[in-house]
Amino acid sequence: MQKIGFIFASQALLNARSRLPFGHLNDKVANRIIPGFFGLLAYSAALAGAGLSGRLVPFLLCSEAMEMSMGVAFTATGALICEVVPVETRGLAMGGCITCICFDMMASSATVGMLFREVGFRVGFLPAAFLTAFTACFFYLAFRNHYRQKDSAVLEAGWNREEVSSARTLVCNREGRQKWNPAAFSG
Repeated sequence: MQKIGFIFASQALLNARSRLPFGHLNDKVANRIIPGFFGLLAYSAALAGAGLSGRLVPFLLCSEAMEMSMGVAFTATGALICEVVPVETRGLAMGGCITCICFDMMASSATVGMLFREVGFRVGFLPAAFLTAFTACFFYLAFRNHYRQKDSAVLEAGWNREEVSSARTLVCNREGRQKWNPAAFSG
């Protein structure tokens, strides 16, 4: 039982510690789909690794990798919601995102025991890892046009591709640099 508590404690600590640096990193990335996509893929790989590990230390490392990758993916997702969703419905969108995460945890808890009993502990993690990788691909495909539309708006305003690339690197930070906004470049 002490090992389970140790694993949960290390996961919680790493999840909390990864949110701030990865949130800061997300503020510097022009395309927030990329960290969300790779965060979900890393979570998928860590999930598979946790299932396939046969000893405590590799399981603990994979569990910690899961938490760090969730810090990357969920921070990018929250930031992306702020970009994609209109101001009037952002609370609803964030609430819907958190609700999906909670329903996923509930469904996983309700089904994983039965799955482990049927196929074993090691193999039981693989379907969840596959589903997470599928979700990462769906996430990427669903949001990839968001940045293409922004690029198109700037190109139509007369900017060339190099200027668009430079404009996309402008991000908000404490020094007050301007965040990239296609409307600001249309004039």
